Formats: sequence, structure tokens, C-alpha cells
Amino acid sequence: MTKIQNNRNNSKQNYKNSYSDWLKSQPWSFWCTGTTRYKLTLNSARRLTERFYSTIKNQSSDVRMFWAAEPFDVKEGHHIHFLVYIKGTPEQGLFSTLVNLWQWCTGNKVLFIHSGTNEMVWEKLTWNAIHLRSYDEKRGASGYCAKYINKYKADYDYLYDQKDPLMSTCNITEQDYCPASERKRRDKLYHIGRALQECNSTRRATDNCKR
Repeated sequence: MTKIQNNRNNSKQNYKNSYSDWLKSQPWSFWCTGTTRYKLTLNSARRLTERFYSTIKNQSSDVRMFWAAEPFDVKEGHHIHFLVYIKGTPEQGLFSTLVNLWQWCTGNKVLFIHSGTNEMVWEKLTWNAIHLRSYDEKRGASGYCAKYINKYKADYDYLYDQKDPLMSTCNITEQDYCPASERKRRDKLYHIGRALQECNSTRRATDNCKR
């Protein structure tokens, strides 16, 4: 596996290149771009992506996803780019399945389901578009996704099963793939949370002594 070569002295460009190289070393099934008819904030984009990932997980036991959300150029809101790996699922019919899952996750309404074929017909007025392609590493889709990791007002993440041997046996660490600024933010939130827990524990102990 390609280890991300990253340290505090690396430039943003080197970090992006390292992330792109790492993404290229992973197996991917699809390249997707998802949009919604309603305004999608960065926070809501993260929640939507996690919901989409969890829903796909119901279709296959081995799913990995890298996603990056970025703002539109000409209107408010964000759209999301995905790299998706689904193991052991035949490609035939999978495109329509992912489209259906995207419509469900984005809150579209099913008008009816054809008996026999189980084909779903969705409300067109609230259709939320998703563009799907089979992954072709020659197109540079992994590099296209990775370019958003240092972009202003963008968000990204890599979602996988915690028991996935691909990640549990590799030597990539939090410091390797998480920017220093993000680590500082997480550490700050962690220490604040610990301080609040200790404060609450002390308060409960004091209250028990008074009783």
C-alpha cells in the first residue's frame, strides 16, 4: 500500500499529491457526483454522505467511500463528489440501485413501484441528480477528488468499515492523512470534552457528599 508521505513541513500541494497517490492505490468501483434541489450546507453534506454510505452498506458487506463536498460556482450550496468501492456486487443493475438510494437519502418521494420488476418511479419535481460512471483510473478521478482537500469552504472524508483489513493493517496514521489544523481543532474539542466530563464528575461527587 502507498503510504502518505506527509509532515508538518510539506506544502499543501505536496499533501494533495500524497492524498491523490494514496487514493489511486485503492480499488474503486464508481465515480459519482451528487446534487440536491435544495441548498446543501457543508454540515448537511456530511450528514447526507454518511447516510448514503450507510444505505449502500446494506447492499454489500464491504464498502469504502471517499467524498469531497465543494460549493457551487454560480449558486449557493454545495455538491458532493464520491469515489465508491463495492465488493462482490455485480455491476448490472447497480447503477439504478445507487440512483434509487441517492433519491431516498436526499428525501425524494416514491410515486409507485412497478410490480414484478420492483422499478421505482420518483417524483420528478423533487429529483436530486446523481452522475455515475464506472471508475477509470486513467481519467484521474482520484486526483480530481483530492484537489478539494485544501479548497476553501470544502469538506472531505474517507468512510470505511472499522474492521476493514485494508486500513487496519496499513501504516497510515492520523498524522499522515489529517491536516495539522484539523488535528488541532479535534484535539481542542477533545480536551474541552474531557474537562467538561471531569467537571461534571466532580460536581456529582460533591452533590453525593452533601446528601
